[in-house]
Amino acid sequence: MRLSFDHQQAYARNLVERYRELIGDSLADSLLNGNQDTQEDINARREFIAELKSKLNGTLASGELHAGGVRTTEARDLLGVADALVKKSVWIVGADGWAYDIGYGGLDHILASGQNVNILVLDTEVYSNTGGQASKATPLGAVAKFAAGGKPTIKKDLGMTAMRYGNVYIAQVAMGANDTHTVKAFIEAEAHPGPSLIIAYSQCIAHGIDTAKGMHQQKLAVESGYRPLWRQIDDFWMKRCEAKLLQEILGANKAEIEQQIWARVSGKLNAIKSAATKTGDVTPPVEGRRTEPGPLSGGGSDEQIVAEYRSLLPVVLELRPHMFKEEQILFPYIVELEQSILQQRPGPFAPFGNVSNPIRMVMMEHHAAGEILRELRKVTSDYSVPSDRCISYQTLYQAIAAFEQDLHQHIHLENNILFPKAIALEQG
Repeated sequence: MRLSFDHQQAYARNLVERYRELIGDSLADSLLNGNQDTQEDINARREFIAELKSKLNGTLASGELHAGGVRTTEARDLLGVADALVKKSVWIVGADGWAYDIGYGGLDHILASGQNVNILVLDTEVYSNTGGQASKATPLGAVAKFAAGGKPTIKKDLGMTAMRYGNVYIAQVAMGANDTHTVKAFIEAEAHPGPSLIIAYSQCIAHGIDTAKGMHQQKLAVESGYRPLWRQIDDFWMKRCEAKLLQEILGANKAEIEQQIWARVSGKLNAIKSAATKTGDVTPPVEGRRTEPGPLSGGGSDEQIVAEYRSLLPVVLELRPHMFKEEQILFPYIVELEQSILQQRPGPFAPFGNVSNPIRMVMMEHHAAGEILRELRKVTSDYSVPSDRCISYQTLYQAIAAFEQDLHQHIHLENNILFPKAIALEQG
């Protein structure tokens, strides 16, 4: 449908440009170049199209087209596709059985296409129309038909899967918990020029609840932390948002802040992740290698040092969800909080209670990552490479040290500067 609309619009624009002399420059410019960002703009565009149709009908009735040498069929075509000059919004609405399972291939194809299509998934977390059987949308441990002892596998993370494309707007909403957040998600999805995905929590009678209190059930699901609300913002916006936040709150230099914050997602992270997951990359070459295990700076064999490198994997693997929680939930909340204070309006809704709760969890993750790095530094004697080791070890140790420095900088900026400021903003 999106491709059909776009093709019709392209054809209509081509005809308007071709017959500009007949239509008139002013009307043609209004049809081709006018904005359609607001409802008023769209209403104005419809009035221009009505004027265009009136002109074409009058010209066709008078027979002037033959005298002017313009083909009557193309004028009739323009009459038929003129409405395509109005911006069209395409929405696909389906439930979780379609989106997570039987129709997932089609949904994924739409997201990958990059076309301006909006998708609304009504997520009941079970196959509602067949009696409430467990599905790929059912969370781990949930009791449902065919899962009487609790579902043994985790829920498919549709939002995170779509996020990998990088150009998809994604939001998870619950109308009963926060209608403002829901409306904002729909507005942003509509404004996004590419594919959009809204996952809406939808209570179901199969949940064993009183459906008359469905909105309250949604509110409880969010407040308990079971169903967090979030909206995914593209990387470019997030960089500006985070840098602007720290610049305004801390009064620091923007370029310096951006350099500090985004160092942690530099090529160093990719290098260490690759090295830590490929054991062949962290052992000396076969030629000239001793046959027996040799001592390392921290003691132990080649196999032990590989195990030490792998001890860094929890930090690397947890970094993505950690950054997701910060950049998609916590940081946008702090931005809204600061803006509400500056504009002297009520603060944003906090689905997590108050800002101290997610900050406490993030700081616990910071502490866990720091402990792993401290232990790794200890067993490698501060990343000292013996002289009989090859360049692979030196490169890897240097990458780990740089990664550790970036991570400590990240933790310092948040634990000691940003988080105290955010708590003070909320309490003030």
